[in-house]
Amino acid sequence: MDMGLFLVILFIVAAVLRVDFFFYILYVFLAVYLLSRLWVSRALRQVKVKRRLDSHAFWGEQLPVRVEVSNDGLLPVPWLQLQETLPQPLAFPPVRSLAVSLWPHEKASLSYTLDCRKRGYYHIGPLRLASGDLLDTVSRSFSEQGMASLIVYPRLLPLEDLGIPSRSPFGSIKRNTAIHRDPARVAGVRDYRPGDSLRHINWKTSAARGSLQTKVFDPVISLDTAVFLDLERGHYEPSHAITTTELAISVAASILAQLARQRQPFSLIANGRDPLAEADASDGAGESGRASTGPSLPMRSGQAHLVTVLEALGRIDNREVEPFAAMIQREMVRLPWGCTVVIVSGNGEGLLGHALRLERSGFNVVVVLVDYHSDLRRHSHELEMAGATVYRLGQRQELTRMKV
Repeated sequence: MDMGLFLVILFIVAAVLRVDFFFYILYVFLAVYLLSRLWVSRALRQVKVKRRLDSHAFWGEQLPVRVEVSNDGLLPVPWLQLQETLPQPLAFPPVRSLAVSLWPHEKASLSYTLDCRKRGYYHIGPLRLASGDLLDTVSRSFSEQGMASLIVYPRLLPLEDLGIPSRSPFGSIKRNTAIHRDPARVAGVRDYRPGDSLRHINWKTSAARGSLQTKVFDPVISLDTAVFLDLERGHYEPSHAITTTELAISVAASILAQLARQRQPFSLIANGRDPLAEADASDGAGESGRASTGPSLPMRSGQAHLVTVLEALGRIDNREVEPFAAMIQREMVRLPWGCTVVIVSGNGEGLLGHALRLERSGFNVVVVLVDYHSDLRRHSHELEMAGATVYRLGQRQELTRMKV
């Protein structure tokens, strides 16, 4: 029975019977009730919660989490129940609970482990706390303000397991002629020819030989690599789209990790939905709350840039926010001339025109098709005829068992 209702009934009985003993009992219970409310309210104000966990995790990692609860006040907390809500893909059951009592300046902790075998962007919490007095006359509950976030990176797969050689032409141009020549690397001189730049004439050697001599520079090849991730659902077999788009994200992450190991500059452009970008768009514009484009990360090199790229691939949703054609048309003008363009897509549908346009613009095109549920031979043959290097993921036993 509710304590307030009990006090009202007790007051009515005491007033009707006019017995002093009932009034005495009423006063005692009323004092206990008021003291309990004040006690619980003050004690809970001094309860502090701190959650300790890494904000990022690699695929397959067992991530320990520790929730610490401390009583910083002078009043003891008779009982305190903690209930932590967890994302179901990382923990089963998705709820962890603990009941403790805290003396003044005492601490307690709730520990558990997250099984990070599902790429994604997750919220941990909120933590719900409930407390009361020993007689259970008063109970209160509240939730933690804010939640912790966790990004699980995509699974990084050995390129050999995907049928892609680790020394693939990512970042190197498969032409006999150089893309451009480095003015800082002089290989020698030759006789001047009409059309040569006057800035490249070696005047000292020309004076010694009595004829104009032009500097010859060492050829260099662009090592910049732009990875385009195509998540348009129409380019994947509908019945297996969720699995194969997850595989495409893992393949793109594996290629980018290989480029980072080779210390080559790389960029990532994808047409998937980024929940953080949508949140920023909602805070900034306050209208639709949806980002119109996917993540587009600049051309850089190094491990720090790889971490940024893996974070974006960990957060990204495998649903497109714009067609692949619109994305590549917009981003192509921003690419450094002569770089390698790696397109990770499903079945190759609609890529032929883009591959031809990129080849004619001086880019080296590499296409990786991951939807092994589709017949990839026709589109891969057309892309190879257009000058692109094509890798097809076969329906191998190890790939069908992969949980990416």
